Amino acid sequence: MKTFLGVGSGPGIGLATAERFAREGFRIVLSGRNPAKTATLAQRLTAQGYEAHIRTVDAGDPSSVASMVVDVERSFDGIDVMHYNAASMRKAGITDRPATRSTGTWRSTSAAPLPPPRPSSPLCVNVARAPYC
Repeated sequence: MKTFLGVGSGPGIGLATAERFAREGFRIVLSGRNPAKTATLAQRLTAQGYEAHIRTVDAGDPSSVASMVVDVERSFDGIDVMHYNAASMRKAGITDRPATRSTGTWRSTSAAPLPPPRPSSPLCVNVARAPYC
């Protein structure tokens, strides 16, 4: 079975993309900062009969992302598709928040702390910015 990994999975694009790959027969691994929210998303997939797993990750921390990717690769004998969809949603305008918050937002959404591709890299789908792979 092929494995789909969603990095920064949420209830919108992240879940919809995972569901699309699940319909094609992929095992789904959703990841996010909040394990309870990520588990709720996975339960929505399993309720439809799909195989779904979760991992906790801080997409703004390169070592957290790299460790999770290695764990998923080992647990499921590789990753066939990786969807990087991390975002940091804030309800304040950029001038209304401290610079440290803006830096954190940039780090998790634009800096894309993904491990370097290997010759056997998965197909990466990215809707938030230019494709990684």
